[in-house]
Amino acid sequence: MAETSKSGPGRPEARNRLLIVKNSTNEGTGRLEALLRTHKIANDTVDLEAGDWFPDPRPYAGVVVFGGPDSANDRTVKIMHERARVRETITNNIPYLGVCLGMQILAKVSGGRVYRAPNPEIGWYPMELTREGAKDPLFRGVNPPLNVLQVHRETVRTHGTMKVLAIGSPCAIQAVTIGETAYGIQGNLHLDNRMFDCWTGEDKDLRQLSRSQLVDQYNSLKERYEFNADMILTNFLRIAGLVGSVGGAGGEGSLVQRSLDFVPV
Repeated sequence: MAETSKSGPGRPEARNRLLIVKNSTNEGTGRLEALLRTHKIANDTVDLEAGDWFPDPRPYAGVVVFGGPDSANDRTVKIMHERARVRETITNNIPYLGVCLGMQILAKVSGGRVYRAPNPEIGWYPMELTREGAKDPLFRGVNPPLNVLQVHRETVRTHGTMKVLAIGSPCAIQAVTIGETAYGIQGNLHLDNRMFDCWTGEDKDLRQLSRSQLVDQYNSLKERYEFNADMILTNFLRIAGLVGSVGGAGGEGSLVQRSLDFVPV
């Protein structure tokens, strides 16, 4: 990648591209992929499990890191390099969204603690916005409650200036922010039908649960889940400067253009 001009100390000029980092080959981009097509956003996707390398984040307008089977505490070459790149991302104030493991790595490099959860979260769980979360631009326009599919055995403890944006149970911290543009969300908010079918059929933790019950829950939550997922992901793309603010919370041409009036389930 050519690095010809600078837009800050040591940072190449940010291009209108999004970097997507997969920690697991089975972790698809899901609903994010549809939003990128809708908004015609160029992106590069790397698969660390397949042997790709986490590139220099500085040429990108934003970085999204998805989950995987690793621990943020691992001392493998893969995770140590990933932690360094995430630290570089937030140091350079590049908008960052970490999902599941991506949130845990964000917490780790920001001085927080990542540790084994006394009670792992496997299945559908609600998360509740805090006062900070309710006014944060990442969650603008969402329709609570926010139900997400959780598949994790580790959780985080905050440190310093890290703000908690959403809470839940049994794992208390569900979403965090560092500074103005670095975010982490513990639950998987980007599932589409294909990913859901794949995960419920192949993930060893999800396979311990009743698949029919997971499917029933998914179907009952699906419309609101998809609305909130698209809203949050679009908000992040807006924070990264990849989606304009025209037309309010969804932007012109967004998948998020409807309003919902749900009775909580």
